Amino acid sequence: MSNEIKRCCKRVYAGSFTGHMCALPYKVTRDGHDYCGIHDPEVVKKRRKKSEEKWDRESKARNEAWQREKRAYRALAYLERNFPGWEAADALQSAETPAKAIP
Repeated sequence: MSNEIKRCCKRVYAGSFTGHMCALPYKVTRDGHDYCGIHDPEVVKKRRKKSEEKWDRESKARNEAWQREKRAYRALAYLERNFPGWEAADALQSAETPAKAIP
């Protein structure tokens, strides 16, 4: 009986051009290949799916913020084009100061 530990079958390219075999012992066998817990194809799929879902959420939030900003700039441009003498700075300043009570 051999004392040699079976290792993961994946090649790792961490800082080297040619790479080296993963040094971790195998945990599962899939399609006749031995994989560690990091390189197991099922775990890799789950990890990638989780990352893609996170990226999609962040991308959607960035896109929505950009759309809101774009609409605001278009609204300001419309006001400046169609109402001469109107200035965005005045509108922003009046929005920051509380409105006076109407008697």
